Amino acid sequence: MKPEMLFFQVGALVALLLLFRYAWRLSGLRVALLLFAYLFGVSVARERLVQFLCAFCNVPLPFRSNGALRFAGVHLVVVGGWMFTTLVSWGIARLIQQRNLPGTNRFMTLSLAALVATTIAYTVEVTGMRLHLWIWQQPKIFYVPGLPFDLPWDGFEGWSATVFMIAGIWMALTRKVFSPNPWRHAAIAVVLVAVWSVADLAAQALHFSPRKVLTVAYMLTALYLGLRSPAQEPDAGAEAPAG
Repeated sequence: MKPEMLFFQVGALVALLLLFRYAWRLSGLRVALLLFAYLFGVSVARERLVQFLCAFCNVPLPFRSNGALRFAGVHLVVVGGWMFTTLVSWGIARLIQQRNLPGTNRFMTLSLAALVATTIAYTVEVTGMRLHLWIWQQPKIFYVPGLPFDLPWDGFEGWSATVFMIAGIWMALTRKVFSPNPWRHAAIAVVLVAVWSVADLAAQALHFSPRKVLTVAYMLTALYLGLRSPAQEPDAGAEAPAG
């Protein structure tokens, strides 16, 4: 393994450990362990889903790993990236919300976190590609025009979409945010994730990603709910990632 790859991956591990310490001090050990177990599990599932969909549609993976650590065929650097970006995005979103939109609720936090994730993801992507931790394998026609570094749309919007869903599922698990009725709440959460997963499946078979349109629709709906629904103050130790 090249020294720069090792340095990057050790640095990423230290960053995750510091975030775990922060979550522990903020919400207690039990919540911190549950949160990180959830983030690790759903991030591994996300990568496995991408591998399955590409194999099912007989298309190559959108990116190729190049020396990154693996666990059961899953790239740990990518999994760590999902965890880090979700935690930091939610924390920054909460700060923005508290200072600028104090009368809004968790749906607003969700949309802000997705927007923040786009900025963080761009930095992570550029760094990872320059260190050759992964290589995107998509035609240049799918790359975002005008950016100072080459990055495909899938990498640019995929982070915000995935952070939106990861944080949204956590909200659904820890709070009845969709309905006070537990069965109705669970049904709505399952439908939202299922529709998004179908869009992800279609993205592997088509030459454009319907997930882009769906992500915008979800985020606009969350913004509307964040502005129109009653404000919800987070309870200590039970709020979404890093909040």
